[in-house]
Formats: sequence, C-alpha cells, structure tokens
Amino acid sequence: MRLEVLDYAGPTRWRWRLTDAGGVFVADHRVELDAGAWQFDAFTDLHRFLKWNTAPDRRLAHEAELVTEVGDWIGEQVLGQVGVALAEARRPVRMEVPAGAAVLGYRPWELARVDGQALAGHRVGFIIDQQPHRSMAKAGVGDRLRMLAVFSLPEGAGALNLRKERFELARLVHDIARVNNKAIELRVLQYGATRQRLEEALLEQAGWDVVHLSGHGLPAGLILEDNAGRHDLISSTDLVYLLDLAADQIKLVTLSACESAAVTATEHLHLLGLAPATRDTEQQDSSSPAAEAGSGSLPAVAAELVARLDCAVLAMRYPVVDDFVIALAGSFYDLVLGKGQPVPRALALSLPRVAPESPTPGAPALSIGTPALFGLRAGELTLVPPDGGPVMLAGEQQKLAEFPSQPERFVGRVGPMTRATTTLAPHSGRVGVLLHGMEQCLKPVDVDVREGRTFPVIE
Repeated sequence: MRLEVLDYAGPTRWRWRLTDAGGVFVADHRVELDAGAWQFDAFTDLHRFLKWNTAPDRRLAHEAELVTEVGDWIGEQVLGQVGVALAEARRPVRMEVPAGAAVLGYRPWELARVDGQALAGHRVGFIIDQQPHRSMAKAGVGDRLRMLAVFSLPEGAGALNLRKERFELARLVHDIARVNNKAIELRVLQYGATRQRLEEALLEQAGWDVVHLSGHGLPAGLILEDNAGRHDLISSTDLVYLLDLAADQIKLVTLSACESAAVTATEHLHLLGLAPATRDTEQQDSSSPAAEAGSGSLPAVAAELVARLDCAVLAMRYPVVDDFVIALAGSFYDLVLGKGQPVPRALALSLPRVAPESPTPGAPALSIGTPALFGLRAGELTLVPPDGGPVMLAGEQQKLAEFPSQPERFVGRVGPMTRATTTLAPHSGRVGVLLHGMEQCLKPVDVDVREGRTFPVIE
C-alpha cells in the first residue's frame, strides 16, 4: 500500500491519500492539528515528553497510560480514516514523504491506535520513503549471504550488554544456517571496533549483504572506539562515507543504537521551518561537547544512509533497552533469513512479539514505536541465503579452544580487552599479552603458544 503526504503546509496541516498496490484509491484524511494541545507536544518528541511528564514513583505504568492517550490521539486526529483502512488491511504501508515534509518521517506512527489497539498490533508497519532518493544497482547475494556485525562499547561509556547481544546474534545466525541448510557467514567486530578495522572489513572484495551496528548512538552519529578503547564519535556523514566502500553490495543496515532514526535539535528546528540549515561539519570538532551531545545540524544517521547508499535501514527513534533490542533482532533476523519473509513484514510481525501491550522493564510502552524502517528499497526487500549451511572461518572455530564456558556476566573489561586486541593485531610488533588481577577474577593457569604468539589461558 502507498500513503502519500499531499498539500503539506507545516507540521500541523497536510492531507493523506492512501492507495492500494494497484493504485486504486482507498482512503484520505485532511490533517489540521492544534499545536497547543499536549498530545501534539508529545507527538513531536515523545521520549522527551515522557521523561519530563511521567510520575517517577509509577513510571512504567504512567508511561503506558500516556502512550495510550497519545496513540488514541494519533489514530483519531492525525490518521483518521486512513488509520482505520490500514488496520483493516493489516499489512505494511510505504509512506512517501516529500522533502518539505521530512519531519513526518520521524514520528511514531506504529503507536497510533485503532479499535483500542496500536497499529503495530494490527501488524501494520511503515516504510519511510523520504524523497527524492538515489537509485543504485546492487549486486545479488553470492555463494553465501555475508553479514558484518559491529559491537562498539568504549571504555567509560554507559553500560550496555553488547556481549549478550553479540552472543545471541551469533547463536541465532548459526542456528538459522544449520537448521535451514543456508550458507550464511557472520563476521563480528568487538573489542577494538575502530574506524580502521571497520574500513578494512568493508574493503573485502566479497562485500557485505547485511551490516549490523550496535552500540551507543546519537541523533547525528555513532560512537566507535579508538585503539586505546576510548570513545570515537563518528558523525552520520563520516559513517556513510565509510559504508559507501561497500555500497554496491549492502542491502540492509540495522542500527541497533539509540536515536539512530532521530535528528538533532537544530536539524529538527530546520525541518519545522524555524531555523536556517547550517552544515559546518568540516569545522566542527568531533571531540567537543556539542558534537558529543549531537547538537549540530547533521542529518539523522538513518536518513543519510538511505540517501547515499540506497539501502534499507532499520533504526531506532528513541533510546532502547538491551532486552528489547536483543529480542527484536532475534525475531527479525529469524523471519528474514530463516523464513524468507520480506523485511517490512518481518518487522511488522516482530513488534507485537517483543513489545506486548502490557509493558515490562525490558520492553516499556515506548518500545513499540521505537524501531523505524527507512528507504524505498525496503518495500519488497527479501534476503534469501543460498543453500549450504553455516560458514565459519577456521580461526573462529579455534580461537576459544580449551577455554572454559563464558560466564553469564563479564563487565568492566572493555578497555583491557580492546588493548589486548590491538596488541595481538598483525604488525603490532608485540607477541603476547599478560593479564593479571585479583585471583577471584582472573587466574592464569597455562600459557598457549600458537604460531609464534603467546596467549594466556584463564579461568
């Protein structure tokens, strides 16, 4: 289905037109919103609104109540009969957003409620098609589907359970490949997820069909690591410049990072027509507090990726909880890679599974409106791996041989692990790493020598 934005006269006035796959008219609705209503304030920046208006002693329940009220308002005032038609159709819809109305692409449409249920619960998903867009020729999947997963958590950054997310993703991909006899290769970058390592991986001739980026995000960038494990803020334009190295092959980018589908405050004002556009990115110091806070006018990461790479992008409008992200990735990739579902339908089916009507600490009420799918290419994108079974490099199979099983939690080691990875990299000039500490935490029991390098074996 196709949902067009017509006669756009600002963030409070425009007209919808909904047509089916054959171009036949289904419904329309003229939007005239009261900018003074509290629901409109919440609609424009729901995460900020909930942060400042939720009762702290009953935050989870009160958030759910406010999200429900905003969802009812979106369904009645913003979508009207279009929302009713979408709920009846129960399928993803492509929202065509012209350049002047770009701000509408960042709204939480999945939260709109029809007949007492969010549209996501009706299995309605939105594909944000921001126009105009670039069209590129893409290489097909080769003898195996290749997936690059990057997990970045610099030393000193807020805690994220990336280790669990990485473990669950690796287990899921291996199980999908083994059970369905599909040739899938997963490459993981963690502990030393630097620009250089990412660039080296992207330059591989075989290319990557799927790129999964996980870590701390900002509305206009992503935080990677430097060689010492400290944070390295990479802007949306710089990230796109890197990923452009493999643009001919990349079909889907998943941004499992907070606010990767959001815009900065300055860019938001520009989209609303309240401030001039200023892109002084060359003079902006990426280490400055303004850059770290994402306060410049750089475009949203997701929008920039679609504009430059012509790929599907699954990103996050708001901050996300670890448990929700892990569950979403598990369901989404299982449906796409294991069951052959198109990307938009896989997301529409996944959201009700991982963000139920009754909120939990692992999936608060805002979660169902957080994932957003961008790009015209996402509309009918399928990623079917060829037959063959899991593809695993010999080094991946051997690198943890004879090591004990991983503990349930392993925190506070990002810096040392990153520095160890850097030390053991080719051409580092060093041949070993000695890890020492309290006996309860780290106990050397043996030394393993392989190909001239020394690896401490710990328990």
